[in-house]
Amino acid sequence: MKNVLTIRQDLQQQIEARLRTYNYSDSEIAELLVTYHASILEWQQDYFVTGTHISPENMADDIVFSERL
Repeated sequence: MKNVLTIRQDLQQQIEARLRTYNYSDSEIAELLVTYHASILEWQQDYFVTGTHISPENMADDIVFSERL
């Protein structure tokens, strides 16, 4: 069974991979991860506590949508 840190790292890597599909650079991705850190933690907490699965792709899509508003 994976521990919480490993799961968080996996989720972050998947979010980063999805953001790259939108042609964000590494520095832009780093900024987005800082900007949306609280939201990402909230999504992860929901997953850990309730078992509700929000895919990393959906998390990344939500970030992109928020940025484009």
